Amino acid sequence: MKKIIVIYFTLIALAYGQGKELIFEDVPQNHWAYKAIQNLVNEGVISEESFLFKGEFPVSRYSFAEGLNRAFNTLNEKKANRGDLVILESLVYEFSRELTKIGFDTDLFNGKI
Repeated sequence: MKKIIVIYFTLIALAYGQGKELIFEDVPQNHWAYKAIQNLVNEGVISEESFLFKGEFPVSRYSFAEGLNRAFNTLNEKKANRGDLVILESLVYEFSRELTKIGFDTDLFNGKI
């Protein structure tokens, strides 16, 4: 599970966002993941639906697949390097069943990659 979270935050390398200040009460600005979470919020990959990020709680495969799908939709392939694309490709393969269930467009993914 920890590996999946690390890979998830690695996806922020695909999107460089600046914008509103992060308001999650449980993520202090000096936290190691603060900037990554802020970038994911700014890019619309995750949303601030509450005031708590709850980073210590497990995430379901379906929730992760949904976030992965949103990350893919914000992908700027001109900013992504080959390593980023390899990570994304392996995640799409690993979560292919869950992504299919939420309507992930495999043809669009293959065209972008």
